[in-house]
Amino acid sequence: MTGSGIAHQQSKSYEMNKSGPIVVIEDDLDDQEILVEIFHKLGYENKIIYFVDGNDALAYLNQSDTQPFFNSFRCEHAKS
Repeated sequence: MTGSGIAHQQSKSYEMNKSGPIVVIEDDLDDQEILVEIFHKLGYENKIIYFVDGNDALAYLNQSDTQPFFNSFRCEHAKS
């Protein structure tokens, strides 16, 4: 730990693997179900791995040899 109390971990470097699992960090079950529908409608056949905590996802990524396919998106409300 550093003096600020934040533990630093080395992260693996990944290239995008379009056939790898999609890693989603989402703690709301309703949102998880919506994402399943979206990925299905978009034709993604990738395995989807959900984590409710970012630290758990980071631990998985650091311990796994799997190169996931990351799909990062942001939803914003329209400004009037």
